[in-house]
Amino acid sequence: MLERHFAAEERFFALTSYPHTPAHKIEHRVLCHMARHIRGAVVIPRDVSFVGLSLRHFVQAMVEHIIEIDLGYRDYLHEVE
Repeated sequence: MLERHFAAEERFFALTSYPHTPAHKIEHRVLCHMARHIRGAVVIPRDVSFVGLSLRHFVQAMVEHIIEIDLGYRDYLHEVE
């Protein structure tokens, strides 16, 4: 689901020629890697505290991505209109 969302967002960037697309795509890859890591930790039994810490770190990274990165292209879209 996360990968589909990021792919749709990246297609939108291509359509609007968003200048920060390469850096944004790297952020997406990092977040997907984190999500896969957590998924793997759940599938292969691990210490519950490890999974909880990983999940908290992922949620924090997602919130920071939305606030610091995603909201950054809002201003660009207003300029393009």
